[in-house]
Amino acid sequence: MIRELVNRASGLEGLEQLHLAVVSGNQPAVSLYEGAGFTVYSTTRQAFKHDGRYWDEHFMALFLA
Repeated sequence: MIRELVNRASGLEGLEQLHLAVVSGNQPAVSLYEGAGFTVYSTTRQAFKHDGRYWDEHFMALFLA
């Protein structure tokens, strides 16, 4: 599904990059996005708090052009 999204996005005139956010502790998701070519460009520490635990959030980008 991600490959299809990237393929379709690549065909859109003027679109140069895609961005997403993912909880840093979700390693399967981080690995999936990295495998599709996304890279982490920023991390927000303690972006979420659930059941007394803080979670960091990675912001990732894929440059199409």
